[in-house]
Amino acid sequence: DSAFQRTKNKSEKEFDFSEMYTFGKFVSFCKRLEKIQRMLNIIECYKALTTVTLEGFESIITKYKVIVTTMQKKGYDFLDQRKTNFDDDFEHFLNQITQLVNSVKTFAEVAISRRPNVKSCL
Repeated sequence: DSAFQRTKNKSEKEFDFSEMYTFGKFVSFCKRLEKIQRMLNIIECYKALTTVTLEGFESIITKYKVIVTTMQKKGYDFLDQRKTNFDDDFEHFLNQITQLVNSVKTFAEVAISRRPNVKSCL
C-alpha cells in the first residue's frame, strides 16, 4: 500500500479527492520538468557553437540562435502541464537540434576533406 492509502485507511474522514487525480497531476508535472531540463541542457551544451569563428559557420550559428529564440518567445507557461503546446514544440525543438547537429557534422566533414593530407604535402 502507498502512504496515501495507509493514511486514507487510518483517517476518520474520507478524502474527497482521487489518488489518481492528485498524484497523476504530480507525475505529469515531473515529466514536464524533465523535458524542460533536457531542453535547457541542450541549449547550454550547444551554446558553444556561437563562439566558433570559422569561415562559413555563420549560418549554423544563426540556425542555433533561431531555435533558441523561437522557444524563448513562446507565449505560454512551460510549467503548466495542461498546455499540450509545449509537447509539440519540444518535439519540434528536438528535430531542429538534430538537423543542427547534422549541419555541424557536414560542415566538419567538408572542412576536413578540403585540407591537404600529409602524403600530398610531401
